[in-house]
Amino acid sequence: EECKTLLRRSYGLLANELARYEFFDYAAEYYSKSDVSVDIVIGNLHQDENVENTTIDYLQTILYNPEMVDILNDDNETGDLIIQLIHSYVTDDIGNLILNSNLKHYSIERTINLLEDTKVQNPLKSQEISLALVSLYRHTHEFNKIVKTLIDISPAFLVSKLKENPDLLLDNFDGPPISLALRETCPWELLEIVYNMKEIVDIDISIKSIEGNIGSSRQKGKSTLVNQSRLMLMCYLEVVLLEYEEENDEYIYIFKRLLDVYLTCIQLREEDRKGLMQSLTQIDTPQGSNETIWKKSHLETLIEYRYDFLDKLPPFDKMPSSRRRSKMLSSHFYMRKIQGLMCRRNLSEELKTFIYETVESIQESTPILEPFLLSLKLLCFPRETRIEYSTNILIQKYSNALIDYAKQYCTDIEDWKLLLNCVFDTIISCDQMEIEKEEFTEVYKNILRHLSKTIEPKEFLSLLPEEGSTVFFLPFIENCLNSY
Repeated sequence: EECKTLLRRSYGLLANELARYEFFDYAAEYYSKSDVSVDIVIGNLHQDENVENTTIDYLQTILYNPEMVDILNDDNETGDLIIQLIHSYVTDDIGNLILNSNLKHYSIERTINLLEDTKVQNPLKSQEISLALVSLYRHTHEFNKIVKTLIDISPAFLVSKLKENPDLLLDNFDGPPISLALRETCPWELLEIVYNMKEIVDIDISIKSIEGNIGSSRQKGKSTLVNQSRLMLMCYLEVVLLEYEEENDEYIYIFKRLLDVYLTCIQLREEDRKGLMQSLTQIDTPQGSNETIWKKSHLETLIEYRYDFLDKLPPFDKMPSSRRRSKMLSSHFYMRKIQGLMCRRNLSEELKTFIYETVESIQESTPILEPFLLSLKLLCFPRETRIEYSTNILIQKYSNALIDYAKQYCTDIEDWKLLLNCVFDTIISCDQMEIEKEEFTEVYKNILRHLSKTIEPKEFLSLLPEEGSTVFFLPFIENCLNSY
């Protein structure tokens, strides 16, 4: 580091001598490697008539080099001079200078006036200049100008440029963040931008940029804006969550945030819930737009992971399949989402307990959740006890769901044996109730039919009870032999 400092100082001394003898081209090259402050360099090089090949080349080299920040003066006067020089000689680069360079100190008002004039005179660069103006309007707290200027910028340009300039989204000084204006002008482009920056922006900042302050004065009384913020947040959290391959701390955090938003949607008043579902299903934008893509993703994401047996349990068991298909009319949609969230992967016992206890804690104030608890309980049972406990629950009221449940959770021959024993014991215990006995016997037969087609005869025979009737079991044994 000391050698580097000495070398930079030497370059500066050499450059000073070259400038004194009017070898400005060589002087500019050595100044760009030196520690000489930029105001002195401009003064030394500005004597050259060929400014564009010396001073401007020098400025464009050091202004974008992060290692040369220390030579930039922190006074507005030097910054204004640099901006004026770039504007005069390379006007097309003025927007890029404000957005991407190391230059941070200059007169905001004066630069805004310069850029506004340049935007009119240079339409080919108007989008980049507009974004530069947006970044400056934040400093002057001109929110309406931010919104108006953002309208002039195409969504595709916004996505690409804000990915390069993530700081523009962050509320890191006393001024309105661009994310607030984007939510009003092009909210779904904001979502695309935040998603594209997920590797470089903290998850909390991403969430804040998307949802804003739900319930704030700007959103108060505007249920459409609140619904849109919630919908965008769910879209983002779902897609990000699906990218995790293991249950680490960040996965758990996103999971809990997503569960919280789902439960909030379920708890909404009927009117607000219908408004949310309407905003989701009524898509007025073109097929390839960001809004269309994100909303379609939300309609499908996680639902596909749900286990088949869940449609045979409350609150979905009384719902016709056609209605199940068009699931937008009630809170059932987000109950299905929660189930999909739990079915997608094997969750830790701690996380399953958290889900069940969270839902249980609010079900008294949200009666619609009460029938939903049964399916959650079945999804949350520990592996060691789930077959026995779940079978005893399902066989009593939802026996038609048992075979689908078994296909999902019986992972080895011991699981199937335990399941069959539970059903067999239930049949034996209801000797006096013929209707129930017939129903349970049919469930038992369905399980045997399935197993006779899927396992080897030796394993199949090991599952049959010793005291069973040969006449009863013989057709299933024959079927297993034939299948094998």
